[in-house]
Formats: sequence, C-alpha cells, structure tokens
Amino acid sequence: MLAGSWFVMAPLRDRPAAWVALAVAAAAGLGIAAGAQTGAVAVTWLLAPALLAAAVVRPAWGLIAALGLAYASPFAVVPVRLGPRPPILELTLAAAVLAIVARWVKDRGTYSLPGAGWTWAVAGVMVWWVLAVAVGLRFGAGVEQVQYACKLMLTVTAFLLAFALAASGPLVRRAAAVIAVAGAGQSLLATAMLKAEEGALPFFFALESAGYPGAGTALRYLSDQTTLRAVGTLVDPNILGASLAIAVVIAAGLAATASGRARYAWQVVALLIFPGLALSLSRGAWLAAAAGLLILIWRHNRRWALLLIGAGAIVAAFAPVEALEHLRSGLLARDESAALRLDEFAEAYRVIAAAPVFGVGFPAEPPAAFFVGVSNSFLWTAEHIGLPGTVLSLALALTASVVGLRNAGQSDLAPVLAAAAVATLVAGLVDHHFASVPHMAILQWSLLGLAAGALRSP
Repeated sequence: MLAGSWFVMAPLRDRPAAWVALAVAAAAGLGIAAGAQTGAVAVTWLLAPALLAAAVVRPAWGLIAALGLAYASPFAVVPVRLGPRPPILELTLAAAVLAIVARWVKDRGTYSLPGAGWTWAVAGVMVWWVLAVAVGLRFGAGVEQVQYACKLMLTVTAFLLAFALAASGPLVRRAAAVIAVAGAGQSLLATAMLKAEEGALPFFFALESAGYPGAGTALRYLSDQTTLRAVGTLVDPNILGASLAIAVVIAAGLAATASGRARYAWQVVALLIFPGLALSLSRGAWLAAAAGLLILIWRHNRRWALLLIGAGAIVAAFAPVEALEHLRSGLLARDESAALRLDEFAEAYRVIAAAPVFGVGFPAEPPAAFFVGVSNSFLWTAEHIGLPGTVLSLALALTASVVGLRNAGQSDLAPVLAAAAVATLVAGLVDHHFASVPHMAILQWSLLGLAAGALRSP
C-alpha cells in the first residue's frame, strides 16, 4: 500500500504535528481572510492553507478535498500573487504527491508502491507525456503552454493516489459520498442561478476576484441564443453536465449498496442531481449518465436493463419533448454545434496523420496548416501527444474499469466507481473536457484509481 498507514490509516490523535500544522494553517487563513476585500478572496484564504496542510499531513485528505473542490470551486486560485497563481485544487494534489514522494524516499524500505503493473502503466503514460511535450517544442511553446501541459501530466498521478486511498474501505465510501453530495449541491446552485438569469451576474463578478473567468461569458445559451443553460460555478454547461453525470451514477450506486434510511437518503441525493444535469442541456452528459446508470442496473437485473434500453430508445426517438428533440438533433447532426463536431473530427484525423507519434504538443500558436482542437477526449489527446500515448492512456482506463466492474465480491463500491469512470469515457466521445480541463482529468483519473485499487479493500 502506497505510503502505508501514513497515507490513509494513522489516527490524527497519534500525530501531534498534524494538529499543529492544521491549527497554524487555520489561524493564518482566518487572520489574513479578515483583511480580504471580497468574500470570494476570503474563502480562498481559508481554503488554500488548510487544504495544503491537510494534503501534506494526510495525502488521502488532500485527494478527497480535491474531489470536493472539483464540484464547488475548481477555478479558485491561491490568493498570493507570486508569478502564476495556480488553482487551489491542483496545488492541493501536487502537495499530496510531493508528500508521498518525500515519505517514500525517506522510508522506502517500509512503504511500497502499488502493484508493478499499475505503477509501470502510469509511468509509461507519464513518460510519453514528457517525450511528447519535449518533441512538440519544435512547433514552439510559451511558458503558459508548458505549465498547462505540466498540469495535465500532474492529473495522471491522481490515479496512484486514488489507488492507494482505495485500500481503506471507509475512505473509499467517504470519497464517493463527497462526490455525490457535492454534485447535489452544485445541481441546486446551478438551478437557482439559471432561474435568476441576469440576477446571477453579481455573483459571477464576485468570483472573478478569486480567479474565475470573466463574468461577461457566465450566461451560456444554445446556438439559438435564447435558451439559457445551467452552469453553476463550473463555468461551462458541458463541464457541469459531465460532473453531474458522474455524481448521479455514484449517488445511485451508494443507494443500491446502502440499506434502511441511508438508502432513502442517497436516493434523495440522486434525485437532487437530476435538475442541474437536465438544465445543463449537455447531450454528452445525458448519454454518459445513462451509460453509467445502465451498467449499475445491468449488474443487478439484466431484464430491467434491456427493458430500459428498449423503452429509452423509443422515447428518445419519438417523444415530442423539447429536451429530447435537442438530443435527437445532436445525434443526427442536425444543429450547428453537432455539425461543427463532425468538421472537427475530420480535421483531427488530418492533424493526427501529420504527427502520429508525438502529436503537435502544446504550441503557443498552432501550426498554420492545422486547427488543433476537437470535441473528443481521445482525438484531443492524440492531437497533442500522439497515438501511442493515447493508446497507453486508454488501455489503462479500460483495464481499471474492467477490474472495478468485476470486483463486486471484494468491494461493493468498486463497480459503482467503475461505472462512473465508464461514464467519463462515454462523455469523452463527444467532448474534450476530461482530457483538456485539469480538474476534470483529476476526476477521471481518481475514479479509475479508486475502481482499480478497491481490489485490495477489505
């Protein structure tokens, strides 16, 4: 188990230094936050030192906090301007990784990495990323582009952190609960902000001081420029939808594995996620959620799953419902955004054919002959780091998903997490966020690590 009991099991009361670190972080955050000019900045002063201290003292806490932050405020940055201001979420993950590496170097005779197969697979993905980024410098790259590539490489390490965390059954359940509850909260917030329409703009302007994108683009519409889409604090409706697709699968899985009042509570949580998911109007997220939920149903009752697939296909094809018409227009490429995706796919094949081994990297300005960017996670990755790196990543993802789905006898949550991971892969077929947005990539790699690592869960 990575970093042994130090990583997930040691009681905090047995580590006085942990109490000191957390107390100092909390005191510093409270003191500085008191002088902050806005509420959003005050929150970042509270979050940044506390989460960094938690990640160093207990890396498992750092990863669970990062998962929660991915749903609450993934774009909030550290409040100190010392050159680049990284998001608190990514800095928390980096702190947890460095803490584990330092501990392993110090006591490597006691602590071991996960199984050799998983470790070498992750190492292979990381090495290819480094090679691809280095080779891609031939197209030119600025400091920001290299930093962005490093952030995406960092997300892969979430697999190993999650794999180690999964050795503790209670911590796996806690991580799943954080995702489900945070998803329900984000759904309610996104729904309320959608109903407020322009009345929500002051809230978005307040978030700008914490590092969020400009409030001028906060209100997002369909291509008709009249139908407003929910975004919450996740900025993009497709990011919101994909995040909630994961959350609803996990909430449904928690309900299926619980009993008594807990089961009803998780059913309520799952129901609370649906409004935000529906109002995001993200067709890829709807398909992802359907795929994940159908996997869970299939595992319990295949007849019901087949019945739902048949009924769902008929309703989706013929029901005169506006939302379903939106889905049909996307599947049949009848609207502008869906047609644009087809053009992107054709261009992606041309880019990949021109640089199939290492991709084009992350140039400051893409080569004049290419349009780099496509609404598909796998093609997007192949464009940037080449086909071998994409195949390595996809093989690792599929293997972890299969291991999780076949692990019901040892961990009742492994199939749930694997189903959520499969949902991310389905969403990746029609969008690129799980490859190109760091906090979304962290979510995906964490789910894969939790699903695979639960094999060792008691």
